[in-house]
Amino acid sequence: AKAKPAADDVPRVADFPDVALAAEVGQAVFAPSRASLDEVKKNPKYRSPRYWQATVTEVGPATSKVKATVGRPEAIPNTYMIPIPKAEAVAVGDVVLSSKFGNDMALAVVTEGGAAPKAEFVESMPYDKAFNAALKPGRYLKLDGTLKPGAPVALKEGSGRSFATVVSMAGDKLFLAGFMGKVKLATKADVVPLELKPDVKKGDEIMARSSSGSFRKAKVVSVDAAQFNVRVKWVGAAAGDVAIVPLVHVTKRPLD
Repeated sequence: AKAKPAADDVPRVADFPDVALAAEVGQAVFAPSRASLDEVKKNPKYRSPRYWQATVTEVGPATSKVKATVGRPEAIPNTYMIPIPKAEAVAVGDVVLSSKFGNDMALAVVTEGGAAPKAEFVESMPYDKAFNAALKPGRYLKLDGTLKPGAPVALKEGSGRSFATVVSMAGDKLFLAGFMGKVKLATKADVVPLELKPDVKKGDEIMARSSSGSFRKAKVVSVDAAQFNVRVKWVGAAAGDVAIVPLVHVTKRPLD
């Protein structure tokens, strides 16, 4: 069944069913601020949800309440939230979805495991100077290249593909945060999960995310394993036009 308007007028997702929140009170989630959802409701063409980390204070069948580090608990539709496990062991080289400052949602590569793991936030600009930070327990989600909430994917849009993050799943339907957080609805057949740690080398032909969020054909010029990125030349680009792309934004999987 389609989502019905909430009694408190919480912005809902049309054409996507209500989902249960797989989290408990006290557990962390990635969630948009209520203010950003209200902006989306007023101007959906130009506004996008802004994600941050929050703590669940109340769980409901379709809408739950969460609280950021400051402010009061806010009612957010479960559809918009990605639960974060309370405790998850990680090893060097694992890819996680976490937050640099608590007010964002970003991919990082684990550089130190154990009881006090650290990670490089490889989506920080510039890409050749990754941001290193400690991972707080219960504040990161380990990814494995499969389709699940939090997974980065190549989303089919028209004749091309664009970068998106899976937020919620309901049967064959997917609710995603697209480029710049734009809300996207799709089916499982419309996406290809990114492998996160692709085995690439100089000369390989790949698909890589461009600065516009779309995937483009490229050839690997060099691999910087220490900084978790590759230098690529876009197919059809001028000679010497080389771009730096995080490895987590690269795929060798077919996107046709």
